[in-house]
Amino acid sequence: MITRPLLIILSVVALASRALPAPADSSARQVVESFQAVLMDIATTEFASFQSRFEILEPVVVATHDLDYIARLTLGRHWRTLKEGERAEFAGRFRRLAIASYAGRFPAFNGERFEIAGQDSQLRGIERVTTRLYRADGKTIAFDYLLRKTADGWQIVNILVDGVSDLALKRAEYAAVIEESGAGALLARLEEQYRRLQQ
Repeated sequence: MITRPLLIILSVVALASRALPAPADSSARQVVESFQAVLMDIATTEFASFQSRFEILEPVVVATHDLDYIARLTLGRHWRTLKEGERAEFAGRFRRLAIASYAGRFPAFNGERFEIAGQDSQLRGIERVTTRLYRADGKTIAFDYLLRKTADGWQIVNILVDGVSDLALKRAEYAAVIEESGAGALLARLEEQYRRLQQ
């Protein structure tokens, strides 16, 4: 007889084996499709804990997102004012928080499904992949993924949710914290946000 703890372990192992990053030669659309497929796998794995979801998502998010580039963009001009150690600490906490945000955002499946709506080219070599999340309650959420070509293939550098830029929101939030209280306060804010997602 398979016990509940063993079922949890088997579910996590099976999911981890499927959650492989898209190959480096994948198109922008394929990268998004692969990433969203993993998110749905996470959501439909009933017994996956936050830590399990984090561990499964970490290599996928790292492969599909240009996290170091995004981290620098979120700080804008403030990046140059940080000391080298502060930059490294910020990049590390930003990366962990990005993964945790996904791990905490899809805790359980409730009939949602993703669908690719289109792809077009933007300025400066950016590709936009437009998707829709259809919820069980009938509501639809638009996700626009912006990707740029890197040495590791196409990677996500920004996501717009119903037209609202995640990068712009973070940039405004982080700038306000640094200008008011300094880099130390921003690092503490990221740590606090991560701990909140863990709970």
